[in-house]
Amino acid sequence: MQEWCLSRRFVWANTALLYWKCRDTTESELGPYPLMDIPRFEVLVDNWHLLMKSFPRMQLTYESDRLVALRGIVAALKECFRRDVEYHFGVWLDGDEAPLLLLWEKTNHHKDLALEKCHQNIPSWSWASVPDDKVFSLSPMNTFWNLLHTWHYYDSEGFTAESNGTELHFRARVGLVRLLLDGNCNRYCEENSTTRYRRMSICIPTSDSNGADSQGVNGAVTVGVLTLDYTVDVQDFPTTSGIAHHVIPLVRRPDGYDIGSPDIILILRDDHDKCTSSDYMLVVEPVDRPDGSKAYRRVGVGVVKQEMSTDVEWSCWQKMVFQLEWEDIVLI
Repeated sequence: MQEWCLSRRFVWANTALLYWKCRDTTESELGPYPLMDIPRFEVLVDNWHLLMKSFPRMQLTYESDRLVALRGIVAALKECFRRDVEYHFGVWLDGDEAPLLLLWEKTNHHKDLALEKCHQNIPSWSWASVPDDKVFSLSPMNTFWNLLHTWHYYDSEGFTAESNGTELHFRARVGLVRLLLDGNCNRYCEENSTTRYRRMSICIPTSDSNGADSQGVNGAVTVGVLTLDYTVDVQDFPTTSGIAHHVIPLVRRPDGYDIGSPDIILILRDDHDKCTSSDYMLVVEPVDRPDGSKAYRRVGVGVVKQEMSTDVEWSCWQKMVFQLEWEDIVLI
């Protein structure tokens, strides 16, 4: 990875052909060759997320070398372009980029993964703390429409790191959401094993204009999906109505308008009522530390989509979010 991104010129071969590239093009003995899915160094200056699309999927001999393999690129960026930006465990704490790098999940929802295989000597909030492929929920905004209609739930002071970068500090709302095991869940059934889950539905109690409960499970309706970083035994939970997890909403982003045409944006601006949004959040669990202070460990991500909800349900969700308590968050 580092050799590919940092080298000005590169030559490689397979059993059939010889290939070579510079920072502008890639050629082969048979003519032009499509550029590989690895961004050039100069592109990474403002587009770290492009590297994150491919690097977490790459196979390494030792998974423990995942972050080590980025040190050369990080050093080059800090030397020239990102001198004043904090970098820790694969995440740049730079403005709007930080929450995008925190909202990741494993791509294989059907693979069983035990908690003990996660967070080995790496903070839980880092994408490198969990093995296997990942995907990031959001990419940076590239249109005025998205920029105008994106809402950040965390405090404008942003994110800082302490304790040698192992703790992430920021101020945001945090609270419990209720969960259901239903058709949106991923289930793992093994011989002589309990049923295990990684994905569950986020639900909220709601009522219609007459005060009657909306149709749903146990007096609630599902409005989104929560995906854990690891699988859990269903016996770890109480009854279905008692399943809950802490969440930290981070970003609200408009749906489906990641486009570059000014004409289309103008049309959408005139048709504002049809714009829908989604709320993206971290799923966390409280951790009691030896000194008595409070911290959280990341255990997954969640999303609530307006387009999947009725107006009443979305209104109830928004009301619930803004009733969550503000806290000085410490993620470990």
